[in-house]
Amino acid sequence: MSDRYFFDKVVLVTGASSGIGWATALALAPFRPRLVLAARREKLLRELAVLIQDQCEVMILPLDVSDVDQDRKAIEQILQRWGQIDILINNAGMLAIARFHEQRISEIEKLLRVNYLGAAALTHAVLPGMLKRNCGHIVNVSSIAGTTGFPYISAYCGSKFAMVGWTDALRREYYGTGVTFTSFCPGTVDTPMIAVGMKNERFRKVTRPRTPEQVAQRILNCCRKRTREVIYGEVPSFVAKTARFFPAIVDWFFFQIYRRVHPLARQDQK
Repeated sequence: MSDRYFFDKVVLVTGASSGIGWATALALAPFRPRLVLAARREKLLRELAVLIQDQCEVMILPLDVSDVDQDRKAIEQILQRWGQIDILINNAGMLAIARFHEQRISEIEKLLRVNYLGAAALTHAVLPGMLKRNCGHIVNVSSIAGTTGFPYISAYCGSKFAMVGWTDALRREYYGTGVTFTSFCPGTVDTPMIAVGMKNERFRKVTRPRTPEQVAQRILNCCRKRTREVIYGEVPSFVAKTARFFPAIVDWFFFQIYRRVHPLARQDQK
Protein backbone atom coordinates (compact mmCIF):
# COMPACT_ATOMS: atom_id res chain seq x y z
CA MET A 1 0.00 0.00 0.00
CA SER A 2 1.09 3.55 -0.59
CA ASP A 3 2.22 5.97 2.07
CA ARG A 4 -1.24 7.54 1.86
CA TYR A 5 -2.68 4.58 3.72
CA PHE A 6 -2.86 6.51 6.99
CA PHE A 7 -3.86 9.83 5.46
CA ASP A 8 -6.92 11.30 7.22
CA LYS A 9 -7.58 8.07 9.12
CA VAL A 10 -8.54 8.41 12.79
CA VAL A 11 -5.91 6.48 14.74
CA LEU A 12 -6.05 5.95 18.51
CA VAL A 13 -2.77 5.05 20.23
CA THR A 14 -2.87 4.14 23.91
CA GLY A 15 0.18 4.29 26.14
CA ALA A 16 1.38 7.19 24.00
CA SER A 17 3.25 9.04 26.75
CA SER A 18 6.45 7.00 26.40
CA GLY A 19 8.16 4.01 24.80
CA ILE A 20 6.45 2.18 21.96
CA GLY A 21 3.34 4.39 22.01
CA TRP A 22 5.38 7.60 21.80
CA ALA A 23 7.51 6.21 18.96
CA THR A 24 4.43 4.96 17.10
CA ALA A 25 2.81 8.39 17.24
CA LEU A 26 5.98 10.02 15.90
CA ALA A 27 6.16 7.45 13.11
CA LEU A 28 2.50 7.99 12.15
CA ALA A 29 2.51 11.80 12.16
CA PRO A 30 4.22 12.39 8.76
CA PHE A 31 1.44 10.41 7.06
CA ARG A 32 -1.08 13.00 8.28
CA PRO A 33 -3.68 10.91 10.13
CA ARG A 34 -6.07 12.35 12.69
CA LEU A 35 -4.18 11.11 15.69
CA VAL A 36 -5.54 10.49 19.19
CA LEU A 37 -2.93 10.24 21.94
CA ALA A 38 -4.09 8.48 25.11
CA ALA A 39 -2.24 7.84 28.38
CA ARG A 40 -2.39 8.75 32.05
CA ARG A 41 0.39 11.36 31.94
CA GLU A 42 -1.20 14.40 30.33
CA LYS A 43 1.94 16.56 30.52
CA LEU A 44 3.91 14.10 28.40
CA LEU A 45 1.04 13.80 25.93
CA ARG A 46 1.09 17.57 25.49
CA GLU A 47 4.83 17.51 24.90
CA LEU A 48 4.34 14.87 22.21
CA ALA A 49 1.48 16.82 20.66
CA VAL A 50 3.73 19.88 20.30
CA LEU A 51 6.26 17.77 18.38
CA ILE A 52 3.73 16.57 15.79
CA GLN A 53 1.03 19.24 15.64
CA ASP A 54 2.44 20.73 12.42
CA GLN A 55 2.24 17.35 10.71
CA CYS A 56 -1.24 16.14 11.59
CA GLU A 57 -4.38 16.84 13.59
CA VAL A 58 -3.92 15.78 17.19
CA MET A 59 -6.32 15.05 20.02
CA ILE A 60 -5.13 14.42 23.58
CA LEU A 61 -7.01 12.06 25.89
CA PRO A 62 -5.77 11.68 29.48
CA LEU A 63 -6.86 8.11 30.15
CA ASP A 64 -6.36 5.30 32.64
CA VAL A 65 -7.23 2.29 30.48
CA SER A 66 -7.86 0.15 33.57
CA ASP A 67 -11.01 2.21 34.21
CA VAL A 68 -13.62 0.84 31.80
CA ASP A 69 -15.92 3.83 32.30
CA GLN A 70 -13.10 6.13 31.21
CA ASP A 71 -12.51 3.88 28.19
CA ARG A 72 -16.11 4.17 27.07
CA LYS A 73 -16.20 7.94 27.57
CA ALA A 74 -12.91 8.34 25.68
CA ILE A 75 -14.32 6.58 22.64
CA GLU A 76 -17.45 8.74 22.84
CA GLN A 77 -15.27 11.89 22.83
CA ILE A 78 -13.42 10.75 19.71
CA LEU A 79 -16.65 9.88 17.92
CA GLN A 80 -18.15 13.25 18.82
CA ARG A 81 -15.18 15.03 17.28
CA TRP A 82 -14.39 12.89 14.23
CA GLY A 83 -17.32 10.51 13.84
CA GLN A 84 -15.30 7.32 13.51
CA ILE A 85 -12.20 5.41 14.53
CA ASP A 86 -10.31 3.63 11.77
CA ILE A 87 -7.36 2.14 13.65
CA LEU A 88 -6.99 1.28 17.33
CA ILE A 89 -3.52 0.48 18.66
CA ASN A 90 -3.91 -1.05 22.13
CA ASN A 91 -0.42 -0.45 23.43
CA ALA A 92 -0.89 0.63 27.06
CA GLY A 93 0.71 -1.78 29.48
CA MET A 94 2.49 -2.28 32.77
CA LEU A 95 5.07 -4.73 34.10
CA ALA A 96 5.56 -6.22 37.55
CA ILE A 97 8.66 -8.22 38.46
CA ALA A 98 8.23 -10.48 41.48
CA ARG A 99 7.95 -14.03 42.73
CA PHE A 100 4.34 -14.97 42.10
CA HIS A 101 3.58 -16.16 45.64
CA GLU A 102 4.84 -12.83 47.01
CA GLN A 103 2.55 -10.69 44.87
CA ARG A 104 -0.72 -9.37 46.22
CA ILE A 105 -3.85 -10.41 44.35
CA SER A 106 -4.66 -6.71 43.93
CA GLU A 107 -1.39 -6.29 42.01
CA ILE A 108 -2.24 -9.19 39.74
CA GLU A 109 -5.71 -7.77 39.16
CA LYS A 110 -4.19 -4.38 38.23
CA LEU A 111 -1.97 -6.06 35.63
CA LEU A 112 -4.97 -7.76 34.07
CA ARG A 113 -6.98 -4.54 34.07
CA VAL A 114 -4.24 -2.51 32.37
CA ASN A 115 -2.80 -5.11 29.99
CA TYR A 116 -5.96 -6.94 28.96
CA LEU A 117 -9.25 -5.57 30.25
CA GLY A 118 -8.47 -2.00 29.17
CA ALA A 119 -7.77 -3.14 25.62
CA ALA A 120 -10.92 -5.27 25.68
CA ALA A 121 -13.05 -2.33 26.85
CA LEU A 122 -11.73 0.00 24.14
CA THR A 123 -12.17 -2.67 21.48
CA HIS A 124 -15.72 -3.33 22.70
CA ALA A 125 -16.48 0.36 22.29
CA VAL A 126 -14.97 0.84 18.81
CA LEU A 127 -16.19 -2.39 17.19
CA PRO A 128 -19.83 -1.37 16.52
CA GLY A 129 -18.74 1.59 14.39
CA MET A 130 -16.14 -0.44 12.53
CA LEU A 131 -18.64 -3.22 11.83
CA LYS A 132 -21.18 -0.72 10.59
CA ARG A 133 -18.65 0.62 8.06
CA ASN A 134 -17.25 -2.87 7.31
CA CYS A 135 -13.79 -1.47 7.86
CA GLY A 136 -11.25 -1.07 10.66
CA HIS A 137 -8.09 -2.49 12.10
CA ILE A 138 -7.07 -3.19 15.70
CA VAL A 139 -3.50 -3.89 16.81
CA ASN A 140 -3.17 -5.52 20.22
CA VAL A 141 0.38 -5.08 21.46
CA SER A 142 1.13 -8.14 23.55
CA SER A 143 4.65 -9.49 24.09
CA ILE A 144 6.85 -12.50 23.60
CA ALA A 145 5.70 -13.09 27.18
CA GLY A 146 2.26 -13.68 25.68
CA THR A 147 3.55 -16.71 23.78
CA THR A 148 6.12 -18.15 26.22
CA GLY A 149 6.21 -18.01 30.01
CA PHE A 150 9.10 -16.19 31.68
CA PRO A 151 10.17 -16.53 35.33
CA TYR A 152 9.45 -13.73 37.78
CA ILE A 153 6.88 -12.04 35.53
CA SER A 154 4.26 -14.79 35.61
CA ALA A 155 1.31 -12.47 36.28
CA TYR A 156 2.44 -10.23 33.43
CA CYS A 157 2.70 -13.30 31.20
CA GLY A 158 -0.87 -14.26 32.13
CA SER A 159 -2.18 -10.86 31.06
CA LYS A 160 -0.26 -10.97 27.78
CA PHE A 161 -1.29 -14.56 27.02
CA ALA A 162 -4.86 -13.34 27.47
CA MET A 163 -4.29 -10.69 24.81
CA VAL A 164 -2.93 -13.21 22.31
CA GLY A 165 -5.72 -15.75 22.78
CA TRP A 166 -8.38 -13.04 22.75
CA THR A 167 -6.99 -11.54 19.52
CA ASP A 168 -6.92 -14.97 17.86
CA ALA A 169 -10.58 -15.42 18.78
CA LEU A 170 -11.56 -11.97 17.51
CA ARG A 171 -9.96 -12.63 14.12
CA ARG A 172 -12.06 -15.74 13.73
CA GLU A 173 -15.25 -14.29 15.19
CA TYR A 174 -15.22 -11.28 12.86
CA TYR A 175 -13.71 -12.98 9.82
CA GLY A 176 -15.10 -11.52 6.61
CA THR A 177 -16.59 -8.42 8.24
CA GLY A 178 -13.88 -6.05 7.01
CA VAL A 179 -12.60 -5.55 10.57
CA THR A 180 -9.17 -7.10 11.08
CA PHE A 181 -6.90 -7.73 14.06
CA THR A 182 -3.17 -8.03 14.68
CA SER A 183 -1.54 -9.77 17.63
CA PHE A 184 1.83 -8.02 17.92
CA CYS A 185 4.38 -9.72 20.18
CA PRO A 186 7.74 -7.97 20.45
CA GLY A 187 10.66 -9.27 22.43
CA THR A 188 12.66 -7.02 24.73
CA VAL A 189 12.26 -3.34 23.83
CA ASP A 190 14.47 -0.64 25.34
CA THR A 191 11.74 1.41 27.03
CA PRO A 192 11.38 3.09 30.45
CA MET A 193 9.31 0.09 31.61
CA ILE A 194 12.44 -2.09 31.71
CA ALA A 195 15.04 0.61 32.36
CA VAL A 196 16.60 -1.31 35.25
CA GLY A 197 17.12 -4.43 33.16
CA MET A 198 18.69 -2.43 30.36
CA LYS A 199 21.54 -1.46 32.71
CA ASN A 200 22.58 -5.12 32.88
CA GLU A 201 24.99 -5.80 30.02
CA ARG A 202 24.51 -9.57 30.24
CA PHE A 203 20.74 -9.10 30.00
CA ARG A 204 21.15 -6.95 26.89
CA LYS A 205 23.36 -9.55 25.22
CA VAL A 206 20.91 -12.36 25.89
CA THR A 207 17.76 -10.49 24.85
CA ARG A 208 19.12 -8.33 21.99
CA PRO A 209 16.65 -5.50 22.66
CA ARG A 210 15.00 -3.54 19.87
CA THR A 211 14.40 0.21 19.99
CA PRO A 212 10.88 1.69 20.25
CA GLU A 213 11.43 3.23 16.81
CA GLN A 214 12.09 -0.17 15.25
CA VAL A 215 8.98 -1.59 16.88
CA ALA A 216 6.90 1.39 15.75
CA GLN A 217 7.82 0.79 12.13
CA ARG A 218 6.73 -2.83 12.42
CA ILE A 219 3.41 -1.76 13.92
CA LEU A 220 2.79 0.60 11.00
CA ASN A 221 3.55 -2.24 8.58
CA CYS A 222 1.09 -4.47 10.45
CA CYS A 223 -1.60 -1.84 9.90
CA ARG A 224 -0.80 -1.44 6.20
CA LYS A 225 -0.76 -5.19 5.54
CA ARG A 226 -3.35 -6.14 8.17
CA THR A 227 -0.96 -8.81 9.40
CA ARG A 228 -2.57 -11.41 11.65
CA GLU A 229 0.29 -12.16 14.04
CA VAL A 230 3.85 -10.93 14.48
CA ILE A 231 6.51 -12.21 16.86
CA TYR A 232 9.19 -9.58 16.45
CA GLY A 233 12.87 -10.26 17.04
CA GLU A 234 15.19 -13.17 16.25
CA VAL A 235 15.54 -14.37 19.85
CA PRO A 236 11.77 -14.19 20.65
CA SER A 237 10.87 -15.99 17.44
CA PHE A 238 13.33 -18.78 18.16
CA VAL A 239 12.23 -19.19 21.78
CA ALA A 240 8.50 -19.16 20.92
CA LYS A 241 8.88 -21.77 18.20
CA THR A 242 11.16 -24.00 20.27
CA ALA A 243 8.88 -23.85 23.32
CA ARG A 244 5.98 -25.32 21.36
CA PHE A 245 7.86 -28.50 20.48
CA PHE A 246 10.56 -28.85 23.14
CA PRO A 247 9.17 -27.47 26.43
CA ALA A 248 11.61 -29.43 28.63
CA ILE A 249 14.59 -27.97 26.78
CA VAL A 250 13.18 -24.45 27.07
CA ASP A 251 12.57 -24.90 30.82
CA TRP A 252 16.22 -25.93 31.27
CA PHE A 253 17.40 -23.05 29.06
CA PHE A 254 15.52 -20.45 31.10
CA PHE A 255 16.85 -21.91 34.36
CA GLN A 256 20.44 -21.72 33.14
CA ILE A 257 20.15 -18.20 31.72
CA TYR A 258 18.15 -16.64 34.55
CA ARG A 259 20.38 -18.02 37.32
CA ARG A 260 23.21 -16.04 35.73
CA VAL A 261 21.55 -12.75 34.78
CA HIS A 262 18.39 -12.19 36.87
CA PRO A 263 18.80 -10.76 40.39
CA LEU A 264 15.84 -12.63 41.88
CA ALA A 265 17.02 -15.91 40.38
CA ARG A 266 20.49 -15.34 41.75
CA GLN A 267 19.00 -14.75 45.20
CA ASP A 268 17.09 -18.01 44.95
CA GLN A 269 20.34 -19.88 44.29
CA LYS A 270 21.73 -18.86 47.68
